[in-house]
Amino acid sequence: MKSSFNQYKLNVYDDFIKRFNFHTKESILLWLKNVMQPHFRLEFDLNNKEVLSLINESLLGLQNVLAARAYAFKLHKLAKTLENDKQFYIRALAHMVSTIHVKTHALKCCDYLIKMIQFQTKDANQVVSERLRQISLLE
Repeated sequence: MKSSFNQYKLNVYDDFIKRFNFHTKESILLWLKNVMQPHFRLEFDLNNKEVLSLINESLLGLQNVLAARAYAFKLHKLAKTLENDKQFYIRALAHMVSTIHVKTHALKCCDYLIKMIQFQTKDANQVVSERLRQISLLE
């Protein structure tokens, strides 16, 4: 039987938060694109493209907070119609695009990715590996 994982027992999280707080919202958006990249699901390709488009616009300096918030609400509504890992994935996307408005939404995006991986694999080692990958991408 595979063991479950409790992220709050992982002490490296404190260092991660310190490094996270040091970064600008723009650098966090770039980091988040790298975090999400291996997890993009083809079945939600239109959603993926819209989120990336909004983030890229924001990185170019376009003021699109209202559009990003509206799309995040749309994604959260979609998530309510889904179950399990699909719901976790869409919630991660919603928090990804919400990071345009508030930087700390990136942390919730990462948490939903962890929940998705935990649901899919039921393997604590893969969960820890993903969290460490997220942390290592934040330089």
